[in-house]
Amino acid sequence: MHAKLESRFNRLNAKLNSLLKAMDGCSDERLLKAPEGKWNSLQILHHLLSSEQKSSNYIHKKMQGIQESPKTGMSAAFRSWALRFALGSRIKKYKAPAILGEMPENLDYTSTKENYLHVRKELAELLKDLSEDQLGLALFKHPIAGRMNVLQALGFMEAHMDRHGEQIYERAGIK
Repeated sequence: MHAKLESRFNRLNAKLNSLLKAMDGCSDERLLKAPEGKWNSLQILHHLLSSEQKSSNYIHKKMQGIQESPKTGMSAAFRSWALRFALGSRIKKYKAPAILGEMPENLDYTSTKENYLHVRKELAELLKDLSEDQLGLALFKHPIAGRMNVLQALGFMEAHMDRHGEQIYERAGIK
């Protein structure tokens, strides 16, 4: 994996591993506890999983015709920054994009965790062969912010994990 990608990917992986380790110590009751009308910790984890799975699938699709992918520029850099800023801001709440589908009611932590780790492994496999020239190609598309490169995609995934990781810790009562 290219050094720039590897650094971001390792940081993202460390955050997931830390989150899962904290959730491993929680009872089902704590993982399923949520304020009225809000997602519980397990549903939030599923949301993160679903988002990364859809992102990974899109990147995979775009890599099939990588020679046709345009380069990203200043516009994508600005949109990436704005997206990460919005995710970092706690002023406004955002509705999950419809592309992620309906939230399942009955989730199992063990299978959700296993699925997440599998998706993350698949993402690593996708990214490992990208060359430096390909890092700047528009291989990722956020439903609102539009097309970005894989470095910007990993930046989004990290900001997304940070935002929802806080919610998981809060709702499950993890210190």
